[in-house]
Amino acid sequence: MKEILAQKIREAIEGLQEAGELPQFVLPEIRVERPKDEQFGEYTSNIALMVSKLARKSPMEIAEAIGSRISNLGSAGDKKVFEKVEVVKPGHLNFYLSQENLVAVVVEILKTRKDFGGSILGRGVKVNNEFISANPTGPLTVGNGRGGF
Repeated sequence: MKEILAQKIREAIEGLQEAGELPQFVLPEIRVERPKDEQFGEYTSNIALMVSKLARKSPMEIAEAIGSRISNLGSAGDKKVFEKVEVVKPGHLNFYLSQENLVAVVVEILKTRKDFGGSILGRGVKVNNEFISANPTGPLTVGNGRGGF
């Protein structure tokens, strides 16, 4: 979900740039995290704070524009992805997932049971996994790390 949300934020910023509401700039890595306190939603991002200097606008103004745009993008098929997108000072975006979307995921898990989240990626590919240990009695050096390769 973090990657999906980061992509939605990227799309919102690019849309704002195309509409001329934000100037053109290279986007830094968009970080989406789980907040420490559940009252701030399921996910949070500080991207508005990170790009405020690049955009030459206040973080709150940027966060409001991104939040508004994401609220409009926030549907997957017939299901509403976000219950709400909240902007809080000094410019954080808090995302609250809709119960409808969460129920749809639970229904999918119950339908697919043990196959949920499965993938064929990497099947049939052999992998060599080796353990490398640094000398426990001597100093840790670059050579210890390089020797493993």
